[in-house]
Amino acid sequence: MAKLELLLEYGGVAVDFDVFFIQGERIKDILKRKKAITCYGDEDGNNIRFVAARKDSKFIWAWRKSYEDICVANDRNFNKAFVSKYLSVLYPEDVYVTDHIFNNPHPDRQLSQFFRDCGKIPWRNSIAIHSYERFGGVPISSFEDLQNANVTTHTIWLRTIHFNAKIPARSKDLKDEVIPPSPPS
Repeated sequence: MAKLELLLEYGGVAVDFDVFFIQGERIKDILKRKKAITCYGDEDGNNIRFVAARKDSKFIWAWRKSYEDICVANDRNFNKAFVSKYLSVLYPEDVYVTDHIFNNPHPDRQLSQFFRDCGKIPWRNSIAIHSYERFGGVPISSFEDLQNANVTTHTIWLRTIHFNAKIPARSKDLKDEVIPPSPPS
């Protein structure tokens, strides 16, 4: 909820600490066309761990208001995920729902079948990547750990960030916008 309040007050980008920007310049491009960006989580809802907005976003205002009007305290995903997905259907002109951030953790590790099925996307084209550090196998807490770790999707992009390697331009063929279905008439 604090992320939404800050976005309403100041605008900008609000992310969790384990989100790394990859093609972050796209945020400004998208916010020239839409007033908010949220992230597709899964078939049940969007994900609040990455959200960006201009101060005048109706989508963000309605999402924040939902916590006052229809908050389900014992279901942490209700307002964070389900409400956001519903509002993206109601405000399609206001919000860009981006994919390939949260369904691409380090899929080489032991995660649910959903992540194993969906996780192998070309991460270099993503706006950002959620690292899912809390699911980690072998911790990477030093440069030596990063150098000696097995080569996985996760270690490759961490090495790319650490060495400030140039990432190729985003593929124009990759479509990362999730178009919400039209509301029922």
